[in-house]
Amino acid sequence: RTKSKSSAASLSFILDGDDLTRQSATDTQKLINEHFCSESQLLVRTIFHGQHSVGGLLEASDAKLKDELSQLVSLEIWQQSASLARSKQRELLRKTTEIDGMISLREKDEKVAHEKTLLAKIESERRQTILDKARISFKEQEQEIC
Repeated sequence: RTKSKSSAASLSFILDGDDLTRQSATDTQKLINEHFCSESQLLVRTIFHGQHSVGGLLEASDAKLKDELSQLVSLEIWQQSASLARSKQRELLRKTTEIDGMISLREKDEKVAHEKTLLAKIESERRQTILDKARISFKEQEQEIC
């Protein structure tokens, strides 16, 4: 839309390289509305989000949302996409549950291994103490003999 000081506002409409501008701005606007379903404010919501239209689709009822989206994508494609998304979500949830179970098992295995390591360390220290005492005892006996 353009407006100069000396003339009234004018509106141009070029689609795919073709100039579809009509003689009056009103007729051009009507043509734009026909091409882009502007009555539903779909074009406004995809291009400009003013303070009053920003939540339009988010706050729309299910029926209103489906009606708006059906102007861009057939309802069948929308339903197939939603079904595919739900299916993928179930698959990923199943995999997540499986992996969570595996992690839980590995954490238990790690805990058992850690406990065994501590027990082995304690046992090693106990045996080292016995060995050290035996060495001292043997040295004392050796000195007594000599």
